This record gives sequence, C-alpha cells and structure tokens, in this order.
Amino acid sequence: MADLEFDFEDNLEQTDLKTQTLAPTLAPSDQLEPRAQKNYRQTVCRHWLRNLCMKGDKCGFLHQFDKERMPTCRYFAKYGECKEPDCPYKHSNDDVKECNMYKLGFCIHGPNCRYKHIRLPGPAPPPNEACLIGRPGHIHGVLPFAARQRQKQIQEEKERQLLIASGEQPREEPAQAIAAPLPPGPPPKKARTVDVNLALPEAQRVGAEPEQDFDFEA
Repeated sequence: MADLEFDFEDNLEQTDLKTQTLAPTLAPSDQLEPRAQKNYRQTVCRHWLRNLCMKGDKCGFLHQFDKERMPTCRYFAKYGECKEPDCPYKHSNDDVKECNMYKLGFCIHGPNCRYKHIRLPGPAPPPNEACLIGRPGHIHGVLPFAARQRQKQIQEEKERQLLIASGEQPREEPAQAIAAPLPPGPPPKKARTVDVNLALPEAQRVGAEPEQDFDFEA
C-alpha cells in the first residue's frame, strides 16, 4: 500500500509550491525604505493588546507592552476625553499629525477628522481660493493662505522700516471703497430680439388700452 501513487498528488505538490511562493513576507527593517524604517515597530500593535494579531513576527507594529509607545486612544482623539478607567492607550494629542487639508483651508471630515486641526491666527482664506483646494495643479508650488499672509505682513513691515530709516513718514493706506457694479452693456450684434407682444394676449400687449367693462351712472 505504501507504493501506491495517485494522479492528483502532483497537482497537490504544485499547489503547495505556489502557495509558498505567493505568501506575503514582510521585509526586515534594514531592507525597508527610509520612511518605512522610521515607523517600523515604533507603536504597540492594537490587535496584539487584545490577543487578536494574526501576523505574528511579520507584524510591522511592536508586540511589547510599552507605555511610551502606546497608540493614541481613539475616543480621546475624537471626543477629547475617555471614560474608560483602565484604558491602556495614550491620552495625549502630541503624536497626532496635523491635518494637511485643514492647513490649506478646508477639511471634508470636519470634527471627525483623525488628524489635528490647529486654528491659525489671521483672516480666513477667500472663498474663491478655498474652492480651488483639491483641484489638480493648485497645491503644487502654492503656499497656504496663512503663510502668504505672513509673508505679506513681513514685506510690508520691512518697507515701513525702510521708510522710517530714510526719514520719510509711512503713509496710511486708505480703506478701499466698494466699487459700484457696472451697468450692463449693449447686446451683441448677433443677438436675437424677440417681440414680447407676440406671446401676450391682445389686452396685455405693450401700449394697448385697458378694457372697461363697467358703466358710470349719471
């Protein structure tokens, strides 16, 4: 019986070899990219804390209880407080990254965003500029509105100091008056004109006399 062989055994061996070849393997830390090396096993694995991590040694997170490397509590990050008395997670927003979309002026996630929203001093960006956020070509090479406002203030202060050093008095810029809207211009030469009287009943046409259906008693 030990010498018996079946036709499907070869297929089983080939399937095992394919499975071993396609099995995902996690590269060691020295073979990862510099950005990945920075975050490699720097934070305690949330699933490992609950004995639910199925990756074992291949997990990119730390399988060791370390209070300094605990992940941030999701309830604290979302609501600003945590009511769990024995919560093992970190209750601090120091490790939470700043939201890049909020820095540009608008974040679609609002208060539910997983990143920090730091309100900067100064005026809000104009609506016509905020509408361009997220469109191709807008972010590349364009500083945020707050940064451009600071550069403008620094430049104005430098010019003011140069005027004072030269003995001139810096003039105050008058407030810009709101310009009245321009009147509508003439219609284009190829514009079509429509006679509105053709679409109105005879009694409602322009210049028609109103009908009088009542008589005055003498």
